[in-house]
Amino acid sequence: MSLMKKLFQRFMNHGPSIFNLKDTFGAARAAMLGAGLVSAIISTLTAGVFYTGFLLAYDINIVNAGIIAFIPNISAVLCIFSAKIFGRMRRRRIPLAVMRTFYYIFSILGITIVPVFVEDNAARVTAFIILTFVSHMLNAISSPAYTSWHIRYIPDEVRARYLSVNQIVVNIAACGSALICSLVADALAGSPAEKTVIITLRYVAFALAIVETICLSLPKEYDYEEPPRQKLSNIVTVCLKNKKFAITMLVVLFYYFTTGLTASNLNYYLLNTAKVSYTYISVVNICYLAFLGLFTGYWRKKLSRYAWFTVFWVGTILIAVTYIPYAFVTGSNYLWLMTIVRFVQHFVGVGHNITIANLAYINLPETDRTNYISCYTIVVNAASLLGQLAGTAYVAVIGDTAIHLLGISLGSVQQLLLITAVLMALTSLFAVKNIRKLSPESDQYKLVPGGAIPRVRKFGKMR
Repeated sequence: MSLMKKLFQRFMNHGPSIFNLKDTFGAARAAMLGAGLVSAIISTLTAGVFYTGFLLAYDINIVNAGIIAFIPNISAVLCIFSAKIFGRMRRRRIPLAVMRTFYYIFSILGITIVPVFVEDNAARVTAFIILTFVSHMLNAISSPAYTSWHIRYIPDEVRARYLSVNQIVVNIAACGSALICSLVADALAGSPAEKTVIITLRYVAFALAIVETICLSLPKEYDYEEPPRQKLSNIVTVCLKNKKFAITMLVVLFYYFTTGLTASNLNYYLLNTAKVSYTYISVVNICYLAFLGLFTGYWRKKLSRYAWFTVFWVGTILIAVTYIPYAFVTGSNYLWLMTIVRFVQHFVGVGHNITIANLAYINLPETDRTNYISCYTIVVNAASLLGQLAGTAYVAVIGDTAIHLLGISLGSVQQLLLITAVLMALTSLFAVKNIRKLSPESDQYKLVPGGAIPRVRKFGKMR
């Protein structure tokens, strides 16, 4: 069966039953899925390799690019005001749509037109930082309110199916748009038209942003639970009192700190040092669709048989191992070595990404969800910020100092990949040691006396 047939069949098996447009909940999930699809295209056109290319086009160096990259994580701390602002609003649709629109005005339009009016490089960096901070401040305050509004439509019984379908649709949109745009960008690489193409893509993204905002506003709003009088300290105190949620946040902290180490500099290294093309990166990424089509069923069986955190820690340790050969990727070997590394990551990622997407919800209680989601948002962004700060500082301090292993000279970014492998393995170990404390009551029966390890010994044998 062809890949597209497999993907279509996968959607038909899980899609119509949970995206029924004649049902209020199904229609809401369809709108949320549409928003995710459009958001994936927007992210492709304005973030990742294309954002790195945009910064390189205006001579922003790797350290300044790293500084700009972690500004959103600083802004995210302001999500603590979300519950205070939206907690007693009976209807949130209009204020949220306004905030979402201004988020895109600042983050896409503002950043795109700044270089037209500001020629000094230092002033450009300052302007980018200000616009990034303001835009992501608006996003940080509005996101928990969107989540507490939409979470009603993805209860436990449909969440795994929803996340699976969402992953397929989002990746088709992201990879497809990235491949088309990469072919154009590489064809014009080195010419003045390259910058024009990247800028044009950002304007297209802004038009799509309006569509995404409309999709997010379509689900019906029900009355929200009347919260107690809100205090900013509630975000911390409420979450700390819930031990299962609190220890889940520790896992989130460790994981996102680790992934943050290379978040702002890996693409810079690949494009600027290893001279990897936009098209190659996009082709490798789009191959993830093949893995989704071939292995979603396999990983869904694992998720139905094993505890969520069992699949999480197994996936985390496997991905940790891939970072070791990733560190040895250079301009002369990336065609085969990076391909192998990314394909292994694709296979593991089909299941692992679903567990990552569920970390916010797996131990989320029924009450006071805005505070819990705000706490989760703060932890994710604080961890990513610390990771990116550490990664950027490491690159700035190490500079051109290299170490030599297996006949290959490893620069600062490559060294960070090795450090990431170690820390990711430790994150996995932490999850193993605390598997019972982390797993919700619905997963406890999937564990055996002594923890998760005895079951995992048979992990690869299940049909």
